[in-house]
Amino acid sequence: MSEELTASLIALLGEEGLILLAEKFGGRRLYVPGEIKADHPITEALGEERAGKLAALYSPAQIRVPLART
Repeated sequence: MSEELTASLIALLGEEGLILLAEKFGGRRLYVPGEIKADHPITEALGEERAGKLAALYSPAQIRVPLART
């Protein structure tokens, strides 16, 4: 599942987006709400466009954010 989620997140957010997400939340469960406001930690980490994409695909749910290895 982890490899599938990683591939899905790269397709959705791009490699840079996955790295930004992993730097902030890597290795943790992250609740993705249906509406992510500008001051939400996910938006602060990814920016509004990427946060919106994440919410559109994964909300409302928890995901286990993969660790990014560069």
